[in-house]
Amino acid sequence: TEVGFKVVAISDSRSGVYDKNGIDLDRALKNKKEKGTVSYGKTISNEELLELDVDVLVPAALENMVNEKNMVKIKAPIIVEMANGPLTQEAYEYLAKKGKVIVPDVFANSGGVIVSYLEWVQGKSGFWRSESQVNDKLKVMMERAFEAIWKKSVEKKMPLKQAAFEVAIGRITSAMV
Repeated sequence: TEVGFKVVAISDSRSGVYDKNGIDLDRALKNKKEKGTVSYGKTISNEELLELDVDVLVPAALENMVNEKNMVKIKAPIIVEMANGPLTQEAYEYLAKKGKVIVPDVFANSGGVIVSYLEWVQGKSGFWRSESQVNDKLKVMMERAFEAIWKKSVEKKMPLKQAAFEVAIGRITSAMV
């Protein structure tokens, strides 16, 4: 919500909550802490959440959440893979052929790895950055990486996942020369 998105559904391992006008995230977090679930008001199952007609779907918890059983019901035009492998290979191929933009997990959840790297560099060099400086550096690095992946995807007319691997392999081979 900080960048202007309206979160309309969230879930945890027990259940989910949906509100087309936007989730009260503070209320959901308070409920999770006090009652063990994010749900309040109109609850939905995790399966129902995946099938909502939303702009962006972010499977962020479990591997293989989107699979051959539910892939045809996915309506979101953009899927951001925040979990490791939330789409099975079959679901990935099906959704990519349907024209869905799938931001691959190898990119989408790489921010933590990048920040770990930045902390390691700080420790080695003895030069310490503030949290806002680290976030600014992370933003620049993520934007550059996405631009390279997007450019490769458009130029070669390939899904973002394949483009991400091609960009990565290109960078590795360049570094080896």
